[in-house]
Amino acid sequence: MTTTYPLPNRTDEPVGPILRQNVRILRGFLPADECAALRDWISSLAHDGSLKANAAGPNRFYTSIYDLRPNQISNVLLGVDARLQARFGLTGKCLRLTDSAPVHLFNATPSFVGMQTNAGAVHPHIDDNGGGLLQFRGTSLISKPGRGGQLVIDGTLHEMAEGDMYCFVSNQTVHGTTPVEGDRPRMSASLGYLVEPMFRMDQWP
Repeated sequence: MTTTYPLPNRTDEPVGPILRQNVRILRGFLPADECAALRDWISSLAHDGSLKANAAGPNRFYTSIYDLRPNQISNVLLGVDARLQARFGLTGKCLRLTDSAPVHLFNATPSFVGMQTNAGAVHPHIDDNGGGLLQFRGTSLISKPGRGGQLVIDGTLHEMAEGDMYCFVSNQTVHGTTPVEGDRPRMSASLGYLVEPMFRMDQWP
């Protein structure tokens, strides 16, 4: 189900073409056991202080994947990463934003895990430009709050279930969430890749 959701009038967003059609939601891409394992993992990162406050807004926490020690990174997430690359033909044909070098070289948004607690929201934004490349992302909903925390892409609200993944070109697509309401946090894992400008998701079934 989709409904319209008005975007605030922001003047600080990068200007560029908006690919409104280049969004796909993969329903149930992560099975329940993977979601449960990733919820426990993200909770442990919050408990040990690995999640940092996000200066972009209150009650938002995150960590870049490359800021974690290798033994801190979930094997489940690595498996999701490999499946997503295979799903869209990216294996060996992209720059993975789980690595710091392409992030800094192209001023790209790293792969990350995020958590928003009560009243926390992701403001509508477009990711930084990847040096002329497309920044393709697959973001999985790991923990769905009781209310709020809905995905908003290009002004349209999308209902998602735990385990769903939304895939889009994040440096050409306005994306954000509504505020979380209640005690259950919203948790997500966002995997990013730099791909060639001719890449399109509709080439893949």
